[in-house]
Amino acid sequence: MTFDAIIVGGRCAGASLAMLLGRRGLKVLLLDAAELPSDKTTSTHFIWQSGTGCLKRWGLIKKLEATNCAPHQSYLLDLGGLELRGAVRANEDGMSQSYAPRRHVIDRLLLEEARAAGVEIQDGCKVLDMLRDGDRVAGVSYRDRQGGVAEARAHIVVGADGINSTIAELVGAETYNYRTKSQQIFFSYFKGVDIEDVEFYSRPGRMGFAWETNDWEVVAGFCCRGEDAKAMADDVAANYWRELATMSPSFHQRLKSAEQTAPVRMGGTPSLMRTAGGKGWALVGDAGLNMDPVSAAGISNAFIQAEMLADAISTGLDQDALDQEITSFAQARDEKFGPYFEFTADLAQLNPDVPDEVMQLFMALPGQQADIDAYFGVFAQTVPVTEFFDPANLQRIIAGSAVPSQTA
Repeated sequence: MTFDAIIVGGRCAGASLAMLLGRRGLKVLLLDAAELPSDKTTSTHFIWQSGTGCLKRWGLIKKLEATNCAPHQSYLLDLGGLELRGAVRANEDGMSQSYAPRRHVIDRLLLEEARAAGVEIQDGCKVLDMLRDGDRVAGVSYRDRQGGVAEARAHIVVGADGINSTIAELVGAETYNYRTKSQQIFFSYFKGVDIEDVEFYSRPGRMGFAWETNDWEVVAGFCCRGEDAKAMADDVAANYWRELATMSPSFHQRLKSAEQTAPVRMGGTPSLMRTAGGKGWALVGDAGLNMDPVSAAGISNAFIQAEMLADAISTGLDQDALDQEITSFAQARDEKFGPYFEFTADLAQLNPDVPDEVMQLFMALPGQQADIDAYFGVFAQTVPVTEFFDPANLQRIIAGSAVPSQTA
């Protein structure tokens, strides 16, 4: 079997890349060791405006909303005695809404679109090894659903198989910017919660969150430092409620008054970057760039990378310059996400001692609505980290200047 591209991993990154390549007329094989679609129990589902902009370009917003997935329009950051409320500055596509679909919902939608674009999807198939022509990756061998061993060849093999990527291991992709898991997430699901669209609660060593997902359910929980999480492992449910009550009694009461529809779940991951491509191979999504979930950017990052890599692959195949385009993709990925990676890694430390300059910033933001919206836009990646945290811009905000900011 010969294809233009073989993609290993059929979740957000792999399914969206397969769909995009299929829509461009490429012959694509999508493999996954699991049965698709399936839920991902450690995901909090959030898609920021940078990711929903991708969905809009792909013509999928209305299909997503048809799954009973409501858009989010407003955002609350409760700092304990200080509240910041605002929106997110729209991206270039005019998307000002975020969404939080359950993973089995968004994965199914993307897989259906990939199949409609002509992608061949084989789940229950585990990759065993790479096929090579000299020093170039030329395909994969894999165990199929019947237990036999099959081979498929392609111009490029893409690993979209998560942080523990088999493809990354087989090609020897270099890992760099590695950060150990510094925080843990505890979360559950509720029905009947009186909630604003998106809520965050920042406390020393903690970050609480809540937002609506499909069918009017709310996912709600908190992050804490790894050493604190170890002390909660003996009774996860009791400690979940105790932490919420300490963090915000009113938030705790709203959840207690609702119907809890799932047990408390836990999650956490290290952060890392890997070499994004080489001769005949590339990595996309968490396989090549995995950020701490504290910024809830994983799905958005996967979509953005899928667009970038789809452009690189289709252009490279068209111009007989695939290796050059993959090299350019790797450089562009690091340039685009590098500052946000560092921003997220710093947030994940959940430092209980907030620096004075950060407190000055938060204290100055009330009354400067455009800058509040810009701050939320940093998380949504509609406002660059380097732009908002430019010293001159921070000094202007702290001084309470009425001069319009370039982030406004």
